[in-house]
Amino acid sequence: MKSKTTRRILATATAAAALVLTSCGSSANPSSETAGAEGELTAVTISIPPSVFAAPMHLGLSEGIFEKHGFDVTLQPGTSMAEMMPLLMNGESQYIFADLHNTVIAKEEGMPIAVGAPNGVNAQTEPQEKGFANLMVAEDSGIDQLKDLEGKKIGTNSINGQAQLDNMSYLESKGVDVSDIQWIAVPTQQAVAGLKQGQYDAITIAEPGGSGALLGGGVKLIGSADAAIPGAPMFVLAAQESYLQEDPERASRFQQAMIEANKLTNTDREAVEKSLGSFMDLPEEVIAATVLPGFSEAPFEAASAEPVIERLKAQGILPQDSTPDLDALFPVK
Repeated sequence: MKSKTTRRILATATAAAALVLTSCGSSANPSSETAGAEGELTAVTISIPPSVFAAPMHLGLSEGIFEKHGFDVTLQPGTSMAEMMPLLMNGESQYIFADLHNTVIAKEEGMPIAVGAPNGVNAQTEPQEKGFANLMVAEDSGIDQLKDLEGKKIGTNSINGQAQLDNMSYLESKGVDVSDIQWIAVPTQQAVAGLKQGQYDAITIAEPGGSGALLGGGVKLIGSADAAIPGAPMFVLAAQESYLQEDPERASRFQQAMIEANKLTNTDREAVEKSLGSFMDLPEEVIAATVLPGFSEAPFEAASAEPVIERLKAQGILPQDSTPDLDALFPVK
């Protein structure tokens, strides 16, 4: 059965979105009209968090990729999927940043959403040194290998969130018994301080937080969950099903714009660092040390989500007998 935390997050998003849908009716896409006169751009708003996962969207805007594909894009700050979902439902945003597993859960809960474009993807192989999704411990903890985490407390940004699930998969793949690990929800900005104070034994910490922590001293890297489910989709831009269906050509064109922006993010480090400095308040040395996740250079295919679904079932977050419609989840070709 679903965890209380997952149900609470989705209930908040579902209730808010339901109120929006009730008040707005079916015409919830004020900027959904395709370009009229030749050369006219289609207005699109994307809600994104201030994280490295937003780099392709910022580069797509600054480098003219969206405009080249016929879009006038506005980037709207957001934090959680629960906060951004009502914006999606009332048409204030046409796309929102979302982790795939919560997109699956929300769709199973009856939310009319689907994947509009790919974003982050799990690595194919584990990094030899620091990766993007890291596990860290205090330098003086006496914890030197992953097996030492058995029976310990690990701080993570949310229970049953992407970081916890990826690190559980990673630890299990290394032969660690995760059954008696205690996972503690810790705000990202407090994680390193709590680790140093001994409030927990390890933390999951994504970039650029990991690089900042290492540069600050007092912590050490013990592993990286970058390839928790090798090659599996991790994060997406989600949209209303109706928005994607009403103009498949527009939806496909937007996805191609995002893929081009993803490719640029994967290959132009100088542009990425300049972009990160424009929307994240980070010291230059942290930006230079930051390891980026991989961004998908092809549309996510329905079959690629199957390992994500199986993990949700294995963790009891989705019922064992659930059969998500993956073709409906990935409608853009």
